[in-house]
Amino acid sequence: KILLDVLPHFEPHCYQIDSICKVLDGIDLIAITPTGSGKTGHLFLTILVMIAITKTPSLCATVKFSKDPTIVVVCPTNSIEQKMDENMTKLGVAALTLNSETIATAQLRGEDIWAHTQAGISMLILGPEQLVSKSFRDLLAHEPFYAWVCALGVDKIYLLVIWGLLFRKAFQQIGFMRACLHPGIPLIGLTAMLKCGEGSVHWPNFSV
Repeated sequence: KILLDVLPHFEPHCYQIDSICKVLDGIDLIAITPTGSGKTGHLFLTILVMIAITKTPSLCATVKFSKDPTIVVVCPTNSIEQKMDENMTKLGVAALTLNSETIATAQLRGEDIWAHTQAGISMLILGPEQLVSKSFRDLLAHEPFYAWVCALGVDKIYLLVIWGLLFRKAFQQIGFMRACLHPGIPLIGLTAMLKCGEGSVHWPNFSV
């Protein structure tokens, strides 16, 4: 009902609704669905429901979020981050992307792009390299933002193993970042492929 009110012309898949309910209950989610099946929907539908509940708590009295719920999403490439940002904007979700390109562009304008994280952002999209930056550590130390974060999303989560162990060590920082968030923050992992047993071997430190 919440989604139909927010997106009257959009009909979510049954598995998306089931996934949202699990995340609202604080349960970690690894969504393994084919390319083009609506994996990103697990993110934007979840934040839309969270925002709606924040505005009208009676919609779901069993859960409670901060007044400005935010999902932090880690993506593997700048192009994926940009595409996700564009899609979120079309859906009316206030998103901000932080990567080497957006930060450099903002610096050329003399702008502190990190300051925008304190201005009603519902989805913060960033690359794994930003997780080890001083700016991000300072952001996590900012009490209002710390309270706003309601979920951690990771797109192409299988790359945590493939890239993280080989040449892009920053992917291994995702688990450490999660440990810096307040307890009970659910994970939303998205992927179209995952080998049997792959995660159980390499993800113990990721708390999945």
